[in-house]
Amino acid sequence: APEEGRNRTGRERASDDAGGDDGSAGRPETDESAERPEGAESAGAAGADRLDPETRAVIEELSDVDVAETAPVELLARVKEWQDRLDESR
Repeated sequence: APEEGRNRTGRERASDDAGGDDGSAGRPETDESAERPEGAESAGAAGADRLDPETRAVIEELSDVDVAETAPVELLARVKEWQDRLDESR
């Protein structure tokens, strides 16, 4: 192994031999189609039709929230408000 010592440390060699770090370490490879059973999307849409108006309103508000742009304290306050509204509508 004449190249072994040339400009490469043991740590670099180990990471190179392991395939380098492409950012996917620790994440399992998944097939997205395998994650959801067939018909799951249509079942979800049918379930949404059965929701009461208050639940639909909360879901709509939730989908409009930009989590990346909203302060954590504000997010927590909104979640609490939504929980209270949903509890009252039951």
